[in-house]
Amino acid sequence: MSASLECRKSGPAGQLSEIVPVPEYIRRVEDILNDLQNWRDDNDLALAVFTTPDCGVCNALKPKIAELAELHPRLTVRYIDLEAHPEAGGQYGVFVVPVLLLFVQGRETLRLARYFGMHELEEPVARYASLLEDA
Repeated sequence: MSASLECRKSGPAGQLSEIVPVPEYIRRVEDILNDLQNWRDDNDLALAVFTTPDCGVCNALKPKIAELAELHPRLTVRYIDLEAHPEAGGQYGVFVVPVLLLFVQGRETLRLARYFGMHELEEPVARYASLLEDA
């Protein structure tokens, strides 16, 4: 996407003939992806949870993730509804639910998908939270 949110329309023989505005839905997609990236980069310890409204496993994880966030105040959690924002799933390579992505200082450090135990999330979060506190 260009910064000016414009695209060029091709004319006959592939010549660029006019500038047309980018459709509004593309602007919203770009805003959503930028917002998610800014959130990820602004938090030292960030957990993105990709979910859908009808995902039973996702709903069962929510209270456990909330407990984990209470134990580690540096951990920020964001839920991304893939039905409402499928482009976010495409951007992060998420095609099933649930998927949990742990970012430490903006970098993906852990990816858990479909079948996993909470201990697989709790241990890395505790380790990274400890390292960030010591820094």
